[in-house]
Amino acid sequence: MYAPSTTLWDRVAECPPVEYKTGYWHIWEPGPAPVPVLPNDSASISVFLVPDSQYAQLNEERDKLTSLRVKNIFQRPQKAPSKGATASTFINDHKSNPIAIGRPKQDDFYHVPISLFYAEFAQFKEDIVSGTLDQELSPLAYRWLKELSGFIEDEQERESKFHELLSDLLDGYEVARRKIGSFETGGGIDPKDTDLPDLLVKPLLVEVKIEFTQGSCDAVFEIVLCDQEGVRLILSNDKYKGDWRKTRIPSILVIHNGPNVQALGAVYLTDQYVEVLSPSLPLYFSEYDTRSMENLLRFMTALRNLFRSLLKVYEKPNDYAIDSDQVSFPYPRSYRSSGTTVWFNYLKRVSQIRLVFTARTEGDQDIIVKFGYGPYGVEAHQAAAESGFAPALLSHSNLAGGWWMVVMENLESDFQPCDDFDILEPPCKDAITECVSKFHTMGFVHGDLRDTNVFVRRKQDGWECQLIDYDWAGREGEVVYPIGVYSTHSVWRPELHLDGQLITSEHENSTVNEFLRRRTKIIRF
Repeated sequence: MYAPSTTLWDRVAECPPVEYKTGYWHIWEPGPAPVPVLPNDSASISVFLVPDSQYAQLNEERDKLTSLRVKNIFQRPQKAPSKGATASTFINDHKSNPIAIGRPKQDDFYHVPISLFYAEFAQFKEDIVSGTLDQELSPLAYRWLKELSGFIEDEQERESKFHELLSDLLDGYEVARRKIGSFETGGGIDPKDTDLPDLLVKPLLVEVKIEFTQGSCDAVFEIVLCDQEGVRLILSNDKYKGDWRKTRIPSILVIHNGPNVQALGAVYLTDQYVEVLSPSLPLYFSEYDTRSMENLLRFMTALRNLFRSLLKVYEKPNDYAIDSDQVSFPYPRSYRSSGTTVWFNYLKRVSQIRLVFTARTEGDQDIIVKFGYGPYGVEAHQAAAESGFAPALLSHSNLAGGWWMVVMENLESDFQPCDDFDILEPPCKDAITECVSKFHTMGFVHGDLRDTNVFVRRKQDGWECQLIDYDWAGREGEVVYPIGVYSTHSVWRPELHLDGQLITSEHENSTVNEFLRRRTKIIRF
């Protein structure tokens, strides 16, 4: 029998902090003991055999993610949600301690969408629009219509009825009021007789109002604050500690505002993030309104599927563990290339309004990882890369809910976007127009050849040009502009409104000529 010396534990304390990686230890083959402890340097790895009790203590104490979350959440003073959710109080508090709920909108920052933190949220958003209907839910859906659309004078009665009907939808998991310190939530999962940890507001939180405009509190504000206070408690109180802290702590927020129902999604990155998942659905539509009934059935089917998916996060949290330095980046951490899985870590977000990230593979290759929704011009990107005027496309993957991920080589550091130049000399302009012309000659159009997507660099024998961002690209005559493409005071377009129109080479030539014209040196005599 061998026991570690006190100096060994001193050495452990000096080691770099233990991070949650996959949530599992790698087990080595047993060997002779004792073995010498190697020096603590970059060329060696120290492996310690630790009793369970001490391992848990060391791991919890070194959990950077929990420490960071607790630090951030306690920057906001503790307050009963019912008091903090009045419009004037919430807005005033938001000025000094903003909560990411999508309000107010900013021109220079778009949050990474919740669909890229958990695929299940993306699937829910798609399913409420075009998902299959669970016909077995029809009887329950009619109960929702009949029993929740009436006039109910007592809020507790409406709350109790909604808890019952929601429990029937969620496979019988009991939905009940949950107590958080000195106040109660409008409902959460009571995990008794189940394997779920009791986390009060996870994986479900409910807010009920007797009518849509009843009371002084806004239902969205109140449920967001309930989620915040619940997480404050379960993160700071060791009674609730567990491997779930390694995850992004996802949950569904369901609002029953009078005869209406709506779902939001919540995650905890280093701080709280809440996003609308569905519109508010009325439950008092006409008995002859088949479309609204289909929408309700899709909503109920999707909600149950989402709930079942999030249960897995809390049942097997190690499968969803995330490193503290990766928690605010999208969930994909690998791509397939030539039949091989390539793992990577994100480094930073390139732009605060684009879903473009720098990353590094386990083989130390620097790459660009980009996300988008809808089609992506894979063929156009590959053709441009093979012709030498686009970064090599390493991978294209379809993700849940209509999203995609592309991985490409990083441009060399001396390439600059044309947006960075005040003046472009004639040889540089020639290189740009030649590059665009070659692309069009191959039968492709790009769709967004603004100065921010055209990169150039000076070489000894001239200039080189690269085109990036092939989100809308494709064969001319086949691809159209997405919604929201129009001319503004800061973004020039060849026409005022282009939504849904065919993308043409004429449009692209006009766009390129316009930004080249603005970067022409004018000599006056």
